[in-house]
Amino acid sequence: MRKAASAFQVAVLAAALVAASPACRAARPNLAPQPEALGFPLMEAGALPFEGTANGPVRVRYGEAYFTTAEGRLYDVDALSRRVVWTFKAEAPISAAPELGDDTVVIHDETGAIYVLDSSGHLFLKRAWTEPETSAVREHGGRILFGCGSGRIQALDPHDGRPVWEFDAGAPVCSGPVFSGSIAIFGLEDGRLVALDERGRPAWTFAARGTVRVDPAAADGGLYFGTSERYFYGLAAATGKRRWMFRLAGAPLHPPAAAGTRLVFAASDSVVYCLSARSGEILWWQGVPARVVHAPSIADGRVLASGVSPEVRAYDLRSGQPAGAYHAQHEPVAGAQWVTPYLVLIEPDPASGGERFVFLERDRRPVQTLGGTGPVRR
Repeated sequence: MRKAASAFQVAVLAAALVAASPACRAARPNLAPQPEALGFPLMEAGALPFEGTANGPVRVRYGEAYFTTAEGRLYDVDALSRRVVWTFKAEAPISAAPELGDDTVVIHDETGAIYVLDSSGHLFLKRAWTEPETSAVREHGGRILFGCGSGRIQALDPHDGRPVWEFDAGAPVCSGPVFSGSIAIFGLEDGRLVALDERGRPAWTFAARGTVRVDPAAADGGLYFGTSERYFYGLAAATGKRRWMFRLAGAPLHPPAAAGTRLVFAASDSVVYCLSARSGEILWWQGVPARVVHAPSIADGRVLASGVSPEVRAYDLRSGQPAGAYHAQHEPVAGAQWVTPYLVLIEPDPASGGERFVFLERDRRPVQTLGGTGPVRR
């Protein structure tokens, strides 16, 4: 016969039930770190020297930065710990920045070979391609997509490199692919944009005035791009229907950066523009003293612009007013990117003959005034 529980046992059980009750349980602490705010002035927090010459922009995902070198090496750098997580060496030189998929990193070398690596740096596909790719090579929706100078657009299976579908665009492919939902958009030498569905069938085409040499930007159901004839367009990404168009004083040099309803890009007239994505209205513009050779980036309400100069300038995203500047030791090889808690860039390293991956943080050293001179940071 089961014994009746003692008064002590009942009290212990009741206390345990009360402690386990959602209404009485203590809240778990938020273990995610508070994102660091971007603030000026900046100072160097550290640097990683490396051999070779970096290609194009630094790609950022989940607090890690990826870049390639012309000599064929791919780097994965963890920003928080300021260390190289892994590297990978291609079999031939590389002339383009890496492309980040859902959980992959894709590169292609100058022989046309395509490499697909997982987020740990393990190679699970190398596919030789006889015809050189003339667009970026990107992974999306379980496909690797790219275009060629013959006008051929190809989709490959990322696991075995098997061709899934092929489309003849009828003109050399020079930009894209960019993605809006299941649609992939490519820019052609003859000024057309062609949108393909997941089976490689045309969803729509759009004829622009001038060649679309720079990748469009897809954001919030819209597609935004400029042409070699200095026209800038806003389309509905699902249908290709034009929403607005206007002509600039310079041709866009880089893909637009989208933040909310604002688009930011640099043009060949050495001007950084901020447009309304809804109407195409120029909200503000800023002339810069040097040609903006790196794509502007947006971080923490600021637009970061790097040109043919050691100076990195910041502008307020809403007003366009100057919001800070940093004078690097040398002209950056890759433009400034925000990877919390650091602003990162790549610059030459004369001491080693290579380059440096530089981490910048807010300069919190106290400011002192010495005699009649201006403020001096100590």
